[in-house]
Amino acid sequence: QAVPVGPTHTMPETDDLATLNSLDDAAVASILEDRYSRRRIYTRVNSMLISINPYEELGLYSTAVLDEYCRVGNGGPPPPPHAFAVAAEAFSGLLSSQSQSVLV
Repeated sequence: QAVPVGPTHTMPETDDLATLNSLDDAAVASILEDRYSRRRIYTRVNSMLISINPYEELGLYSTAVLDEYCRVGNGGPPPPPHAFAVAAEAFSGLLSSQSQSVLV
């Protein structure tokens, strides 16, 4: 699936903006607007997380969702970007003595 960017350009749908070949303000705004319209409020930029406030409850913070992110790293495809993923990566780094930090 491609995301329209301006009159003649399209960008691929992605969870991580760092994977794009070309990144400018219009592309970022277009992709974030598209993801927001599909109720995907979290988007990665490499190890950073962009969050757009939906101003409504989306059911993203249930125990079932938390459990999904607690299992990250046990095989299978990675779950979509989420604040829980940032916490899980920081916790994993803490346990393995790797560098970790969280900026809110």
